[in-house]
Amino acid sequence: MRRLIESTLVSLDGVIEAPEGWANFDAEATALSIEQLGNYEAFVMGRVTYEKFFANLGQTAGNPYFDLINAMPKYVASRSLTETAWNVTLLGTDPSSAIARLKDQPGKDLIKYGTSRFDDTLVRAAESSRCRHQPHPTSRRSRKPTLDGPLPLTQGS
Repeated sequence: MRRLIESTLVSLDGVIEAPEGWANFDAEATALSIEQLGNYEAFVMGRVTYEKFFANLGQTAGNPYFDLINAMPKYVASRSLTETAWNVTLLGTDPSSAIARLKDQPGKDLIKYGTSRFDDTLVRAAESSRCRHQPHPTSRRSRKPTLDGPLPLTQGS
């Protein structure tokens, strides 16, 4: 059974919003990201992350990290998108069940970039297998919560 790994960049003071404005990727961070992408078969993302990534990476070539992302299949949760590009499959009206079906298939784990309301949905449906916060040595003054409110108590691992 595959896992869904949620990967989020976080500043030292816990900010997760708009990392494109503060997260710096030096050669070491880029090499680590390329190595980590080898563990995953496909991306999972919400509509906003899809639109940002596609606008910035979808036409980019010649960068090993971006080339890996561009080649991977992507699964997107959206209530409004009807057409997509960039190796994207829409998850449909019940994205939690769609993720459960993807996790039941054989293959490498799934990776999710971007933190959004979709994370809240996945965590509450117990479809996120692991949350990985990658700290960046910077401090921000604004805050965006990762989840909306407390989580229900569940049994199991």
